[in-house]
Amino acid sequence: MAHWLVMIYLAGNNNLSEECVFALTEMKKAALSDDVTVMAQLDTSVHRHTPLLIKQGNTLGELNSELKAAQKRQVAILKEAQRKAKAAGGRYAQDEPDAAAAADLPPFAEVIFDFVNNCVSQTTEVDHYLLILSGHGNGVLADFLSQEPSDSLNMVTLTQLIKKIKRDALGGRKLDILGLDSCLMSMAEVADSLQDFAKVMIGAEGFEPLSGWPYERVLTTVNEFASRPDGQDDQNVKELAKQIVCEYIGYYTDYLAAGVSVDLAACDLAKSRSLTSAVKGLATTLQKYLPKIRNALILSHWEAQSYMREQYTDLYDFCQLLARNCVVADVKTACKNVIETIQGTKDQEGFILKSCYSGLTVQYSFGASLYFPWSEETTGLNKYKELSFAGKSGWAGFLKAYLDATKREPRGHGPAERFAPEFTLGSFRVISDSGLSPLTIKSGSENKSGSENKSGSENKNLANAISSMKNPPTKFRQCEACNGGPAPDKPTGRRAASGQVKKRVATSSYSSRRLRKAGKKTSTKY
Repeated sequence: MAHWLVMIYLAGNNNLSEECVFALTEMKKAALSDDVTVMAQLDTSVHRHTPLLIKQGNTLGELNSELKAAQKRQVAILKEAQRKAKAAGGRYAQDEPDAAAAADLPPFAEVIFDFVNNCVSQTTEVDHYLLILSGHGNGVLADFLSQEPSDSLNMVTLTQLIKKIKRDALGGRKLDILGLDSCLMSMAEVADSLQDFAKVMIGAEGFEPLSGWPYERVLTTVNEFASRPDGQDDQNVKELAKQIVCEYIGYYTDYLAAGVSVDLAACDLAKSRSLTSAVKGLATTLQKYLPKIRNALILSHWEAQSYMREQYTDLYDFCQLLARNCVVADVKTACKNVIETIQGTKDQEGFILKSCYSGLTVQYSFGASLYFPWSEETTGLNKYKELSFAGKSGWAGFLKAYLDATKREPRGHGPAERFAPEFTLGSFRVISDSGLSPLTIKSGSENKSGSENKSGSENKNLANAISSMKNPPTKFRQCEACNGGPAPDKPTGRRAASGQVKKRVATSSYSSRRLRKAGKKTSTKY
């Protein structure tokens, strides 16, 4: 048997407030033994960092009463801290408890650390630690757990938070399981950042419904595993993580009737270095053979499972497709290495312990995505380069080579202009690839209608965005047709030599045929 401490932080001071309260009601339905302690902390517009020990109970109004009592205790603690500070010569700008609380709150990451630290200090003889962070997520390039007024984490601060939890709260021990109850967080880059501070990470590659994890099922599963004779073994931790994935998928299978698609995966962070190394081998090989394998890369990228408006791509699916579409032996070998690292071999488990899906839109999710944009958007690429994974894996270097090889030339003649990076970002929006509407996902929409104003659109629908052109030019030339000049019809620059357009080298006869069927022009075979 083993004692589990489950800590759940609910970032609900946003459009998730009702769902976070619903999550608490689900937690209270779980029948827990003395081997499982569950503590949650709620943030909404009403509750600021309110901690709650989860006890089974389903009486109407019971949760609200418990939250109010916890809030009163928090106010009493703040008043006592205020009294001690004044006695020691300190002072507050105002005497009201809420104002004092607002003035003294640490940065957002410190708030979550304090919650975890308090949970650990109040619980003894714990064998395993499970921390779940629930809120909005956007993968590696945007905010995590964003809420009002301006609280959020990013990959750097998330890494710092989990590192500090290991060092200061757990005395150097890793979290046994880190659950990310958010959209788009099961990424190779996220795993690389957190690998030294947790054993297993659970998260989704795609969008999550607003209702998030089914906490009654999750906590019941933890309770069952805690009672096992082998409950203290690390393998038992992995088996628990796998079962949580299955419980999540099973729960949302009923929502197929509403057209809901979900995925979830459990990742063995001890294998993250191996995955980074495999990606480095892939990136190096792909760069070596560009531009010869250009068409095979485009086709595989195009067919692969994508997320976040096609900014993230499932790594396993992409490698499977590329190994099929490309005839170069070195490329096939590099793809096979990535695939085996993710799925494992007959002798050992891979990076992904369990990956499963339900529904149409994410059916080719195999557990780990990575940043793989279609177009050269400077702001995003520069931000990506700040991640340790980007350099260690060589993926940032590959992206630069790939996007340069596939980018379309600006139309016309003469010097070309360029918009500011922030304007280019807005112009390069692509159509959402998720079958879920904004009102059903944890991707950060401002309200349940997914709209930013009362008309449901960001403006008067006059702004043009590039949608189907996958890697458009980042520069442009002014059209002179209205000023008596020629229409800029012929390409120039890299793609023209002595008035003739250079031929693009296709990857293979197979990929060339596939591209022609899809309406893509090809030239020669490789």
